[in-house]
Amino acid sequence: MDVDILPHIGAGPFRHGMPFGEAMESAHRLGRISHRPGAERPPGMYAVNLDDSAFPFVLSFPQDGTLTAVELWRFRVEDADINATFDGLDVFRTPGEQLVSQMEESGHSVA
Repeated sequence: MDVDILPHIGAGPFRHGMPFGEAMESAHRLGRISHRPGAERPPGMYAVNLDDSAFPFVLSFPQDGTLTAVELWRFRVEDADINATFDGLDVFRTPGEQLVSQMEESGHSVA
């Protein structure tokens, strides 16, 4: 699976401002959804686990039920068929120092 990271826009199929129902439809197509008990509806955070690679998307919804944040957590299975990219750079497999320098060379501000 290829996951494009788009700052201020979203990641993978999830976009900031997306209604809860639409995001959950996409989430169900990807994998298993988990949340704290009693949080079937916003507000809340929802983890979407793709498969045994343990690669989750964490989706945050405030009271109004629109997506405000998408977090990606590094997969635990090194040879997982997942590529999380930002501007063509594999953010989880590129060594940190190299990733930062390549991002800066591409004109991105890195703090």
